[in-house]
Amino acid sequence: MQATSSLPVNLSVAIVSRYPPFGQTHVGRGIAAYTRNLAEHLAASGVTTHVLAEQTGPDEEHYVDNSVLVHRVWRHGSDVSGSVINNLKGIGASLVHLQYELFMFGAGLKGARQVPTLLHNIRRMLGLPVVTTMHGVLPRGPLDRDFTSAYVTGVPSWAIRRVYDSVTKSVVQQSDLVIAHGWSILASVHAYARPSLSLVIPHGIESTMTLPDRGAALKRFGLADVPRAVFFGYRLPYKGIETLEAAAPLLSDHGIEVLVAGGSADDADPTGSSRHRITQGNATRQLGFIEEGDIPNLFAVADVLVLPYRVGMATSGPLASAASYGTSVVISDVPSLAEMLDFSLATFPVGDSQALAETVLRVLKDDDVRAGLRARLAALALESSWASVADRSVNAYLKVVRVLQEREIV
Repeated sequence: MQATSSLPVNLSVAIVSRYPPFGQTHVGRGIAAYTRNLAEHLAASGVTTHVLAEQTGPDEEHYVDNSVLVHRVWRHGSDVSGSVINNLKGIGASLVHLQYELFMFGAGLKGARQVPTLLHNIRRMLGLPVVTTMHGVLPRGPLDRDFTSAYVTGVPSWAIRRVYDSVTKSVVQQSDLVIAHGWSILASVHAYARPSLSLVIPHGIESTMTLPDRGAALKRFGLADVPRAVFFGYRLPYKGIETLEAAAPLLSDHGIEVLVAGGSADDADPTGSSRHRITQGNATRQLGFIEEGDIPNLFAVADVLVLPYRVGMATSGPLASAASYGTSVVISDVPSLAEMLDFSLATFPVGDSQALAETVLRVLKDDDVRAGLRARLAALALESSWASVADRSVNAYLKVVRVLQEREIV
């Protein structure tokens, strides 16, 4: 990787996030892959980059992974704030960059409340500026039961909404800068609270990658060589997989197979070994968790990636991967996806299985539509390169440091 900028000051950032095991990128959760890519490109640009990550063994670990200083110091469900604060004291960071997910530090309402506690203690005990990237923000409004049951059980939806509102507002207000991956997500942030500073930095996309041989990939998964629409990602209710399943019989009438791939909380070990067992249900084929080495194979067998999200709370790592591989995509019109792709002919109304099937058929059968879509994906990959994302992040860090210095002078 080439350095992306020349820093006018010595800058050291401590990123608090999930992080993949040494030498890996994909562990079933997008935030870990995001952090690894961002951290490596920040380090390449001259920023001293620390990552305070979840422990993977019984003891703390401190090591260097491709110029990134990794500190595995907190454990899911434990006193995260105490562990992070103790390690921040010895790092000498200029600022803290939190990669925010509601339940990153623990399950249930207790886990959700750990994030505001951590931010409060960073500011009170260390006086460090905090930058927060909001990876997922629920639009304001009622929560349905099947959505909340994926995260918290035994608690009424209205109570979960009250806690979610309180936590989100606190995180925003305690951050010196809030980053969102799209304008629609930033608008959702502003509906909870107005941060001191906020801006949009898109989800990074890796440089163009070459797909492996399709025949070998089909053999790897035990699949036939037929047109295929694929969902890929961590399986959660808001991602609308049921809409794709409802469209599967319509697509099957045209010889198109539907494949759903990705781990879920229902798996005994959603990040364990690849499950190459094909199971059949609802006219779809199912794969479990896809190991990092098999992700290129999955895209090689996909003629179109389908993302039928029904809640626009986040952008999509799989959409970013599709842009990198040049794989066609079809998305629902939730704002966070529609804004990112910006290609109406590959977009269908949320929850409409008939329209989903029609959109998949249009992308697969119309050469002009497919060519236009792939041109748009190539442009998206270029404008959202990780080098560009790192540059924009560095400029954001410097802005925060400068603003706080000016406030001290006044």
